[in-house]
Amino acid sequence: MITEAAAAITATKQAFELLKVIKDARDEITITNAIGELREKISELQMAHAELSSLYLAEKQITMKLTEENAQIKMFALQSKDYEIYTTDAGSTVYRLKALPDSDIKTHYLCAHCFQKREISILQPTGKNIPTTKGRFWENFCPNCTTNILMHKMIPVKSNISALLPR
Repeated sequence: MITEAAAAITATKQAFELLKVIKDARDEITITNAIGELREKISELQMAHAELSSLYLAEKQITMKLTEENAQIKMFALQSKDYEIYTTDAGSTVYRLKALPDSDIKTHYLCAHCFQKREISILQPTGKNIPTTKGRFWENFCPNCTTNILMHKMIPVKSNISALLPR
């Protein structure tokens, strides 16, 4: 961009020199030649202006994009400070909300995969419990990346059938 600006400045100086030649000249041929060269310099200046304008616009767009990305990173940093890494009963790694004093927000879990991509995605229950060698675990899924994650161990309920029967 600096070289383009320098070229435009040089062309401007040359155009002014040609104007001086036209002003001081008394010969018709000298004036005609100087006017032709002046037109060339004006064309060069117009081209340089167009090129500098497009470079400026491209730089402005990059600046706007970087400003937006920076704002998103700051927003994520602000949101993510309230979460900690957590290992579920099944051994899955997720992020969970830290215990915050005076907070009405209930504990919830975030997808670790999405969290690493600076995306907040709250895990949702599927309603299924999955048997493993360690026991049965409740399954959750990430609505963003559709990953299934085994969470909490299912507590077996021992039913006392006689207590359920009428007496």
